[in-house]
Amino acid sequence: MYLSLPRDIDVLLIRFTLGLFVLRTYALWNNNRIVLVAVLFVFFATSVSCIGIFFVIGATTDVMISTIPGIPGCSQSEQVNKFFLLFILALVFQLGPACLTIIRVIQSWRSAEGPLYATLVNHNILYYACGLLFSTVNVFCQCCF
Repeated sequence: MYLSLPRDIDVLLIRFTLGLFVLRTYALWNNNRIVLVAVLFVFFATSVSCIGIFFVIGATTDVMISTIPGIPGCSQSEQVNKFFLLFILALVFQLGPACLTIIRVIQSWRSAEGPLYATLVNHNILYYACGLLFSTVNVFCQCCF
């Protein structure tokens, strides 16, 4: 099996950042065990899926030979498909903690009756928005390029 160290480190970094999403969501919900169990269940389910995708999809390359002599053919690796699926799983997982955070922000905003912007800043919604944005950009870049 072919393993690429930089891409393998990317997978580990993605899982690490998703673990931070889990810890932030758990702390934001005042250490609610139901939220922890639900988020950890989804986290481990996506982790097992990532491991399955990582080892099932091999490192084969399809090569098309050009009909014109002297022009090399094109190749497409299954590695691209593998990382596209991993980024999709990361994006889907990040939607859960982001939605839970937005629910908590709305609850806090209604009880405090202050400006919504201040509540959003206090709950660091920008952290989740950037995570979702960059995961979406990763998915589109894997898809388009």
